[in-house]
Amino acid sequence: DWEAMDDIPALDWLTRACGERAVRSVWTPLMLGKFGEDAARVPLAWLWSKLVLRRRLRGGGASKEELGYPRGSFREIAVALADDIRKRGGEIHVDREVLHVRTDGDLVLECADSGAYRRPAGAETIAHTHRADLVLFTTPTFVTRRLAEWPGDFTSRLDDWSYRAAVVLLLELRRPYSSTYWTNIADRAVPFLGLIEHTNLVPAERYPARYLYVSNYVAADEPIARMSADELLAHCLPALQAIRPGFSRGDVLRHWSFREDAAQPVPRVGNRHRILPFSPRPGFYVANTTQIYPEDRGTNYSARLGREVAEHIAKDRLGVSTTVPNTIDA
Repeated sequence: DWEAMDDIPALDWLTRACGERAVRSVWTPLMLGKFGEDAARVPLAWLWSKLVLRRRLRGGGASKEELGYPRGSFREIAVALADDIRKRGGEIHVDREVLHVRTDGDLVLECADSGAYRRPAGAETIAHTHRADLVLFTTPTFVTRRLAEWPGDFTSRLDDWSYRAAVVLLLELRRPYSSTYWTNIADRAVPFLGLIEHTNLVPAERYPARYLYVSNYVAADEPIARMSADELLAHCLPALQAIRPGFSRGDVLRHWSFREDAAQPVPRVGNRHRILPFSPRPGFYVANTTQIYPEDRGTNYSARLGREVAEHIAKDRLGVSTTVPNTIDA
């Protein structure tokens, strides 16, 4: 009964179930690394969902964990979806930052010119307008908040959400870093939370080199979130060498850094009551990762959320129930 777990702080339950030493050594560092100062308020339902989805319990034992990755990366899925939309008569416009959505009989999208993605969000001027019958906002809550006028109670619900930023250092290596795919770091002295060696999951033969993600979740205003790729590598290299003696800067062929301010929505005790409705006002629909709960955000759950909101829109606009296909023709 995950709803009952939603009213229990995860760390409180873990302390009772595992003991203070296990919580101090393992769970607290991991939860702090993931959620920072909000760790104590994260509900048990979130942690339960992470565990059962990755390794389902059957009878007295746990099933084998299975993970998959599409050949050619997730881009292949996006390309297939785009091709299918065009085949059905749809149009796709990229690099048109939406600055505001207003009502003028129809809905009007006020958009920036191309190249906006290279500049700070919200700093553009209106270059294009587009009329729409309806608008689906898939943006983080703080972006959704500024894009349109919302009912007062819904505005408060948008403001109630916060996120942890993801800061990822991607390393292209001349040789394997380890034999492990995923390593969680429970040492708060180490300046990152996880090591994900992609080419220990997907055969390295598919790539020109080996690839290691050095992953972190931080508050968006922390200094690490503003580091360049070179600065981030210098920041992480001593810990990488301590974990893997013999590893050196010379093992890194190339490196990149990536940041996403809204990577991880922060759930709180009683989180089921915070889930946003799909349609807060006529013609406006909202679907984002805060609505994926108790599961954690992820590409597969976002695909499921997309189907659910599409079904909701179809029923709302057409007055009939419909089922959106799980696959696309491409």
